Order: sequence, then structure tokens, then C-alpha cells
Amino acid sequence: MHGSTSRPGLAVWVATVVAAGSLIGATSVGPVAAVVWDAPLELFSLVVVTAALCVLASAAVVVVGMRDDTAEVGLLGGSLLGLSLLALAHGIAVPGVLYGPNTAVTATTLLSLPVAVAIASPLLASRTGPAQWVARRWRRWVAAWIALVVGVSALLLALPSAFGIPGPRHPATVAVAAASVLVMLTISYGQLRLYWVGELRATLVGALGFAFIGVTAIQWVGERPFSLGFWIVHLLDTVGVLAACGAVALGHRAERPVRDLLAPIVERDPLATLELGLAPVVRRFVAALDAKDPQTRDHVVRVAETAMRVGERLRVEPRRLRYLGLAALLHDVGKLTVDDAILKKPGRLTNDQYERIKRHTSDGEKLLLAARELAPAAGFVRSHHERVDGRGYPDGLSGEQIPLEARIIAASDAYDAIVHTRHYRDGLGKEAAASILEEHAGSQWDADVVAVLLAVVEEARASGSVFWRVGREPAAGIGHEACATCATCADALPVEVAELLAALSS
Repeated sequence: MHGSTSRPGLAVWVATVVAAGSLIGATSVGPVAAVVWDAPLELFSLVVVTAALCVLASAAVVVVGMRDDTAEVGLLGGSLLGLSLLALAHGIAVPGVLYGPNTAVTATTLLSLPVAVAIASPLLASRTGPAQWVARRWRRWVAAWIALVVGVSALLLALPSAFGIPGPRHPATVAVAAASVLVMLTISYGQLRLYWVGELRATLVGALGFAFIGVTAIQWVGERPFSLGFWIVHLLDTVGVLAACGAVALGHRAERPVRDLLAPIVERDPLATLELGLAPVVRRFVAALDAKDPQTRDHVVRVAETAMRVGERLRVEPRRLRYLGLAALLHDVGKLTVDDAILKKPGRLTNDQYERIKRHTSDGEKLLLAARELAPAAGFVRSHHERVDGRGYPDGLSGEQIPLEARIIAASDAYDAIVHTRHYRDGLGKEAAASILEEHAGSQWDADVVAVLLAVVEEARASGSVFWRVGREPAAGIGHEACATCATCADALPVEVAELLAALSS
């Protein structure tokens, strides 16, 4: 499936949803539903043991989210934990073992999916203000919901027949079941979209796991306990929860350090962690740049941090701030197409060599456009060497024609290039850089951006960089030893990007 379609795994996902839903429906109503295995003790044992395993697995996912401060992982883990705790109460309340006939066994089942959906609800509208507000406080959100679930479960087990609830096929029950199916499949589809971003199989497994959980709500169209459909639902629910738990944890682990690498982006867009972290192009671009020229790599991560701080001070709105950070981090990625003899030349470049270097802006734009999750940042990469007086390249834009993001990157890029040592000269230091930027503010660089940048770098001297590790973890897929003789590290990049990179290099 890899690279074969723009939506890999979609056919598998649709087929799984249709097959599982059809199986549950066919075995819950009609002639097949008459097949009954009335075995309360076996059901008790099955549900209690599997639900306990699901509680442990989902709690572990919440711990992973807490450890790495990743809102998506914590919310998904909390959702699965709420579902699993109610499933455990459901198993304990099975009539004929510890309890006689009761309504708690039905109530816990009816509540489980709506509770899971409510806990994960910020993921359904991740770009809205309320969702972002909850995401920044997700620990308290999950803790409050889990406390509520534990309390309700304890109450139902203490008073197993005290509460009347609508039965199967009741309009209220069917409405809740239908809404639960729809929303849980939406969460599942969100995991599938992450698979399209990174094509990591764990996220596809997670999508299928959440799909299994969602379709189990179809059981409410049937009326027979211990029917074939009844047993299938319990099996699919367990498989779904365990698959989703394992997939979320493994998928996050594959790109775990993203929180440290892109902290300024994630702090302002806390539900972007997995989308960015699972995108191999982000980490592999920078890792490839590191292997090709570590000095340029260190330069771009410093520029990214500075640009994000300046953008925040200039009140760039969150989504634009995210693409500013990505563009700043990858602004020199076009240099992957430049020959090492030019890129690392210790002296002055010839005119032809300089013209070749200048192409890194347009080459960088093409590389980002080849990766759909980075495409919105491509124009900023193209324009980061434009000048406000119109004498820059590649398009000779001036003033407000240059996107604000590109003006921020241009000033941040220049400041860092002046301060630090490059292949062709020694660094001049912070004071000299500030003097040069102030002298040329309004001609080469945006005067307002320069003023904010100089204030920001002065304040940031005492704070440690959050970007210094980007591209250097084993998760990046490459390292210096592996790439010592690799000019562009194309093998570490997505297929379509590697092909474009090879074409640009030649």
C-alpha cells in the first residue's frame, strides 16, 4: 500500500467497518440471533479478565501521554480507560455469578461508548478554541472523567437495580448507539488520516481498533443476551481496545521526541503533536541535512527557535505560527540539492557557485510542496531571501509583498548567520549582528521584525534551546555513520520527495 495511493489503507478501513458492522447486525437480529450460548460464568470470566487487561493497557497509554506531555495520546488513552473501566463493571455485574438479575450490567454497557466519546471529544474539533483550551489542561480533563467513571461504576455495583434504563431497540437507546457509532468512527478516521501522513502501520492498526469499538454499538438493535452477536461484540470490543492502545503507544513511540523538537509549535497547537511527529519528512529532512552538513543543520534549528519567538511576539495567529516554525526549521532544506564542494567551500564563491546556492530557495519550496503536510509552509521557504527594498531573490518581491513569515525567517536567518561561524568566515558575535541588522533595517530586512527580533534574542540568552536535538535521534532513521558517504540521504526521505530531490540535484 505504501506510496500506491494518496489515501493508503482507506479500502482496508472501509472493508473492515462494513464487514464488522454486517457481522454484528446479522448475528444480533434475525434467525442467526436465535443461536444462544447461555453461559454467565464464562461471560463473567471473559469480560473481567479482558477488561482488566484493557484497563492496564489504556492506563499505560495515559502514562505515556503524561510522560511526554502529548495531549492526543493522553486523551485517546483516557477515552479507552473510561470505556475499559465501565466494561470491567459490566463484567462484574453479569447476572448469575456475583449478582442476580440487575440493570447495572446494561447501564454500564450503554454508558461506555458515550463516555469514551466525551473524553476524546477535543480531538473531534481540534482547531476550535474550546478543544485547544481542554488540550492544554488535558490531564485534569481526563482525571475528572475517570473519577466520574469510577464513581458511577461503584454506585451501579453498590445499587445494581436502583436505576431504570431504556432497553434495547428503545428510541433513546438507538439514538445514543447511532451517535456513538458515528463519533467513534470519526475518531477512527482521524487515526487513518495520521496513517496517510506518516504511513506508519501502527496508526492504521489504531484506526481499525477504534472502528471495532465503534461498530459494537450496533448490538443495541438486538434483544437476545448470549446470542452469537452478543459474544462477537464482546470479542470485538476487547480486540479493538487492545489494538487501539498498542497502536497509539507504538505510533507515538516511533516519533516520541517530537515534543522537544517542535516545542514552540506544539505548545501553541497541542493537538498537532502526532500529525507532525508521525510525518517522517519533517525529521528526515533535518536528519539528512545534519548528515550532509551539521553546521547548516545547527543553523536552521536556531533560526527556527528564534523565528517562533519573534512570531509569537508579533501575535502571529496559532495556525500561521505553526507553519512559520516548520518553514523556519526547513528553510535551508533546498541545500540538500547543492554539491558539497560548493556548500562547504571555505572561501568566497564564484558567481556561478553563488547562483547555484541561490536556487536553494526554489528547490526548498519544491521539496516541501511534495509533502502535503508541509505544503502550506513552502511559500515562506521560497521567499526567505527576499529583501524589503525589492533587491532579494528569487522573485524580487518588496515590502508587504513578502509574507510576514518570510520576513521573520529572513531576519532570523541573517542574525544567526552573522553571529555564528560558517564555512566561509568566523562568527562576528551578537553585538555585531545587532548593529548590522539595525543598519539595514528598512532596506534589507523589515524594520519592525528587526526590532522585535533583537528584543527577543536578548531575552532568550538565558533560556536553553528546545530545538537542539532535532533530526539526531535514532527515530530519524539515519545517522552520521549511515550517511557518511551519502550526498543527499535520499533513501531516508519519502519516495516522492526522494525522487524530486534526485532530479533537482542533477
